[in-house]
Amino acid sequence: MSEMSNVIKPTQARGEATLERILGATERLLAEKPFDRLSITEAAEMSVGNFYNRLPNKKRLLLALYERYENDRTTALLAELEEERWETYGLDECIEAMARRVVGFFNDRRHLIHSYVLHHRIHPESARLETGPNLRLLADRFTSHLHAAPARDGRAISDRDAALAHQLILALSGEFVLFSDDPSKQPLDLDRESVVRLVSDATTGICAKPADPPAEVHLPRPVPSTRARASCRGASPERR
Repeated sequence: MSEMSNVIKPTQARGEATLERILGATERLLAEKPFDRLSITEAAEMSVGNFYNRLPNKKRLLLALYERYENDRTTALLAELEEERWETYGLDECIEAMARRVVGFFNDRRHLIHSYVLHHRIHPESARLETGPNLRLLADRFTSHLHAAPARDGRAISDRDAALAHQLILALSGEFVLFSDDPSKQPLDLDRESVVRLVSDATTGICAKPADPPAEVHLPRPVPSTRARASCRGASPERR
């Protein structure tokens, strides 16, 4: 487990195993009930003392869970973005590959992410995890692939559109995966592959524009001189 800032750092392997057990049990419970309805006893799976040996309070538990998710996602995506296959992708393939991984992460950890977002909507004063550095790392690596892709498929993408592509993939994936069951929205009943396709197509349509074709040159039509027009009017029918 990567070192996390929201837990009491274990000094022994047994303490780290206890912490992992608490985090794993809590994330599984989030599939059944919201975080605010969980008790510390349920999260600890043992005794309250075990919980407080690893975490200072219940709010830190949610931050620790989300921090673990952020570490998992960032580590996995950065490792994948270093793979050589990205060097062969065009724009469409880059966008689809990133959409597929983000949708997968959101889908697999949707109960945790949804709980984190919902908790902060209800308690806006609660502390939040600083995610900016991780997102910037991912955005920089992903956009570098987008900028290299046009050389392979003949399309252009600006710095603004490359950054927008990363933000759109995150936003649209979250909308379709995390909040599609919002009662105020029309139910879409989409499977994972359909969500990937929608996110990819929308992002590509907005950000990956075809290269501008060469501008057409329109020369003015020549205007006959006065003498030429008079000559035509005075010509015999045979000559016309």
